[in-house]
Amino acid sequence: MARSTDKPDRKPASGAPREPFPDLVEFDAAPVPLALSSRGAPLRVNAAFTHAFGWTTEQVVQMTALELTVLEDRPALEKALSRLDASGEVSDLVVRVWTGDRRQVLCRLSATVLRHDPGDVRILWRPVPLGRITEPADRTGAQGRPEAPLPLLEEFDTAPIPLVLSRPGLPRRVNAAYTRVFGWTSKAIGNREWSDLVAAEDLPVLERARETLMAGGEVHDVEVRGRTPDGRFIRCRFSAMAGLDASGQTYSLARMVPLE
Repeated sequence: MARSTDKPDRKPASGAPREPFPDLVEFDAAPVPLALSSRGAPLRVNAAFTHAFGWTTEQVVQMTALELTVLEDRPALEKALSRLDASGEVSDLVVRVWTGDRRQVLCRLSATVLRHDPGDVRILWRPVPLGRITEPADRTGAQGRPEAPLPLLEEFDTAPIPLVLSRPGLPRRVNAAYTRVFGWTSKAIGNREWSDLVAAEDLPVLERARETLMAGGEVHDVEVRGRTPDGRFIRCRFSAMAGLDASGQTYSLARMVPLE
């Protein structure tokens, strides 16, 4: 197979020589992360991409390219797509990419249009990691204490701390630790809202937390009062993060650690 892009003299903004993109026959074995997409929908990633970012082909095909990118960097990616339409190539765009466990990785992103037939666009992306931006183990709570990361979704049910899963913005599932502390079961909260689970006076705090999560941020160590089914209130420290599950659906994961 002939090379779709064979331009060994291309140079990034720094002026350093850069190797050309590999042929698709070399895609899976390439040592750098690669993703193949239509104009905005991922179609396939190689093993190096999975190693760097945690996403498999089965997961990314249910997402969009924008969903893989940190919210603040999505306008830059949209501009890159427009430049690809015009010139067929983008070089050295610096963006932050989400990993499967909701870390952010700073990348130098390059892309080449391999095929631009009407209705059949193919783009080869190369996101080269420049270093991790966030490491959950390094998070620090509001009081300056080292804070354990929020558990991954697959650890939800067995986590020893009370957790609430929401989609989208409505509580849908709690773990056993939450049931032990606050009394609610997943079945009991199935038709309820957050206003049933916290004190009414604390709802503005949760609304601000929701806005932060929608903007791609995280919430740590906010004090709220959790409500039990019998009307009692328990002071707790609330933390939350947003993520995408294996099907590409958005969820938020909240941790409510009792203070009493």
